Amino acid sequence: MAPRGDSWRHNEEVILCQAWITVGGDGCVGKDQKSDLLWSRVAEEYNAHKPAGCMDRTHSSCHARWKKISPACMKWRQALNKVEHFQRRSGENMEDELMNVKSTYYDSEGCDFLFDHCWQYLKNTEKFGKTPSMDNTYFSVPNHVNLDDDGTPTTEDELPSSRKARPQGQKAQKLAKKKSNKQDADGLRVQMQKCYEQTEREYQQRQRQFEEGQLIEQRAEDARTMQVDPSIFTPRKRSYWERKQQQIIDKEAQTSSIPEQSQDPTPPEGDNTSLTTYDPLGQTSWM
Repeated sequence: MAPRGDSWRHNEEVILCQAWITVGGDGCVGKDQKSDLLWSRVAEEYNAHKPAGCMDRTHSSCHARWKKISPACMKWRQALNKVEHFQRRSGENMEDELMNVKSTYYDSEGCDFLFDHCWQYLKNTEKFGKTPSMDNTYFSVPNHVNLDDDGTPTTEDELPSSRKARPQGQKAQKLAKKKSNKQDADGLRVQMQKCYEQTEREYQQRQRQFEEGQLIEQRAEDARTMQVDPSIFTPRKRSYWERKQQQIIDKEAQTSSIPEQSQDPTPPEGDNTSLTTYDPLGQTSWM
């Protein structure tokens, strides 16, 4: 005979319940599995998160312990529902109601409920959650009894006509996940397109500002050139400044229309005095 393993501590039982919730509640991987495969995955999940200093548990050990926890928690749910069915009497508080539940459980099972630490995690699951209807649930003779895979007794009378919707199955959850991924991808593409358009607008704005800055600098340089008096230089330098000033005059003539009444802006050859006061546009104020 195989040696008996260590007894289960409360913190180990809590981890076992959490592992059962994780594996059994995952519709994409856990809902359609056979019992052996299911409990192998529960044991794997348990051993991955077991409390420090505790031994590894096999799938059979986890399953055997679950067969202790599950029926007790199911009976505890029945006791809760039975007390709630009669409603809280005037003057009773939550502590009084809890004592009534414990008394109801003891009368039914002949022992105290020992899995409060597990109940805190199991009470909101589908298997152990509160059923919506209590009519004729615990006060009629059951027709026959069935056993779940985990050994929990259930009767036809314990199954109300309307129950909470079952979790989505494997195909439904995969389709929902695929649809969600497609929506996320579409949303990401829209965000990327908006970012690209915003970046393009900012680039165009910076480009216009740069070109405007370049134009302002060029016009300032032209203004300084036009303010130079070539007559004060040697013939060679005078020729250089006259050529520079003439280039500015030609450039302005190409980019603007000269009024018909205006005179020819080009000064007579050898006359450089007019260059210092030349206004090529008639409107431009040289700096």
